[in-house]
Amino acid sequence: MRTLFTAVLVFVVVVLVATTRYPAEAQGTLSASTSFNYQGVLTADGAPASGSFDLRFILYTAATGGSQVGASLLREDVTVNRGLFVVALDFGDIFDGEPRFLEIAVRPGGSTGEFTILSPRQELASVPMAIFSQHSVNSQNSVNSENSVNSENSVNSQNSVNSQNSVTSESTNALREQPLAETAPTSGQVLKWDGTAWAPAADTDTTYSAGSGLSRSGTTFSVNFSANGSSSLVARSDHNHLGTTWRGDVGYTALWVENQSTVSGASGVVGISVAANGLSGRSTSGNGVNAVSTSGNGVNASSSSSTGVRGVSSADNSVGVWGRNASGGWGGYFEGRVTVAGTLSKSGGSFLIDHPLDPANRYLSHSFVESPDMMNVYNGNVVLDANGRAEVTLPDYFEALNIEYRYQLTPIGGAAPNLHIAEEIVDNHFAIAGGSAGLKVSWQVTGIRNDPWARDNRIIVEQEKIPAEQGTFLYPGANPDAPLRPQTTPAESVPMVPVSSDTTVDVPAPADATR
Repeated sequence: MRTLFTAVLVFVVVVLVATTRYPAEAQGTLSASTSFNYQGVLTADGAPASGSFDLRFILYTAATGGSQVGASLLREDVTVNRGLFVVALDFGDIFDGEPRFLEIAVRPGGSTGEFTILSPRQELASVPMAIFSQHSVNSQNSVNSENSVNSENSVNSQNSVNSQNSVTSESTNALREQPLAETAPTSGQVLKWDGTAWAPAADTDTTYSAGSGLSRSGTTFSVNFSANGSSSLVARSDHNHLGTTWRGDVGYTALWVENQSTVSGASGVVGISVAANGLSGRSTSGNGVNAVSTSGNGVNASSSSSTGVRGVSSADNSVGVWGRNASGGWGGYFEGRVTVAGTLSKSGGSFLIDHPLDPANRYLSHSFVESPDMMNVYNGNVVLDANGRAEVTLPDYFEALNIEYRYQLTPIGGAAPNLHIAEEIVDNHFAIAGGSAGLKVSWQVTGIRNDPWARDNRIIVEQEKIPAEQGTFLYPGANPDAPLRPQTTPAESVPMVPVSSDTTVDVPAPADATR
């Protein structure tokens, strides 16, 4: 979307430099510099602009059209603060008393794109007359010993910058476009609106009272702070803490948030982010986040474009995400696809579906088929041709994925004592022979995974328990009196209840050791 820029002239300051060529001519010559300061107000889409902008200035003989006078001036990376900017301009010796109109063009600072020309051009009414005057001060406007550029470097009303050609600024004669009185203020007065103009007046409103949370000493107010902290700033009770950091050693809990509402769905802490983590917790030894709920979710996290819950641990034999249900329910529950980029270890496994004969009232489960090897299974049926032979085609990736092939053949509908593998697997094909024509044969081929990950992560079929787990059992069925010790159990945290809280939170007892 294109930005609409406008610029308004505030005032122009002409810089006059008095030089004395010879002592005898000191009363008769004053050189005028062609440089002047231009101060303006730049707005973008109707609001004061702020930032860095490139400005281009061109002088013309008319408000529209006309001829360019002097060179084009480029001022790069000009600082604009709340719309205000000041630049020094010098078009050279081109002011002859005729009107001059300044065209301004703008673009963002640091860019090389095209300029936006601002309209209308700004008329420089006082600059030509201030610089003009044949480049000298004549006998009527000379800088004499009494009204020369004196010790304060001022040019008074008798000099060439006279009452008609002097540099004035509307900003010194008005405030918010309302007139200022010509009366000079005295000590202790303030500027007040008298109905027609801003004028100096006594500050008579000296009755002050301190409201709740404030103290007053004379005309000085201070805030009554509570609790600890060193900031002298006052914040609203509903202010946010974006970008705020708290750091220190406070014993157990650095931040305790407790919502005692009984409304369903009420939260103790809510973290929301549109592009990063809604809630991030980190610890060098304990739990990064420890959440407890007596009825709802301990942690409820969701994301519309990234990970809902992410757990990372960098310690050996530790756990990135730990889920446990001590009452016999689900320790973890997933709806949707699940990917495990590593080895999945389990005590058992099955599928669980609604029973196909009674889906409304019963479930059906089958156990996984397991092996000490990383085994892949392929099977099918084939009918032997007139020669009692058949060729079986396997997937084109079979030999790239598998090694150590094994075969099984079963004749269907009759005996086939000579049924055998006539040709082993080559180019993902193998051949069956030795049966009668038209005999149906069921075949099965297995292979051991040989992809890079499988070669680097073979299952260790038998291994010793680490010392911390010896004498404990994953399942104590073989020894009911032995203690139950889940492997890789994360350390339990100390309850986070503050001393002043009346809330009781049941936290499981810490484990004796961690793997």
